[in-house]
Amino acid sequence: RWWTQTPKPWLERHLSAARSDPAIDHLFVFMHHPMYSTVMAELDSGECTQPVRIEYEELFAQYDVTMVFSGHVHSYDRFHVPDDQTPTRTDQPPASYLMEGQDIHYIVTGGGGGPLTNGCDPFPLRQELSYEYSQARGCFYHLLLVAVEGQTIEITVWRVEGDAVEYEAQMVDQFLVEAVR
Repeated sequence: RWWTQTPKPWLERHLSAARSDPAIDHLFVFMHHPMYSTVMAELDSGECTQPVRIEYEELFAQYDVTMVFSGHVHSYDRFHVPDDQTPTRTDQPPASYLMEGQDIHYIVTGGGGGPLTNGCDPFPLRQELSYEYSQARGCFYHLLLVAVEGQTIEITVWRVEGDAVEYEAQMVDQFLVEAVR
């Protein structure tokens, strides 16, 4: 599948080296295609999330990746997937997450300038596997501010409206992830 062309031996070598370094508290992965999405289908073929998840999720869990950032879908989605696969979806997601195991946060941040998903009206919602881990979502142009200070990661999501000269930004989501090692 063309979404999964990063050679796994190369990726595993880099994840292993980073995880072996005692000075590294967090591992971040950046990829184009999301592994979780409330917009894309979960099918095992076509333009879907499952082929990428099958290819990489076990490896990310093995090396205790903290967060996976992706794009492709022109919207904002965030997921919290615990190592035991217990659903985490709630109407009011927590403002802070304590990371003691191999929990992984997946963030789709594809609202950087291309046409928004389905024009956002209505903003589709697939109630498939990804839905069980959904923490927040939105269909708008946005940017993320990721602040790392020791064991703590603060993610702030800013909705941006306007153009390159005149614009307004509004905070629409914020959460903390604190690693315990």
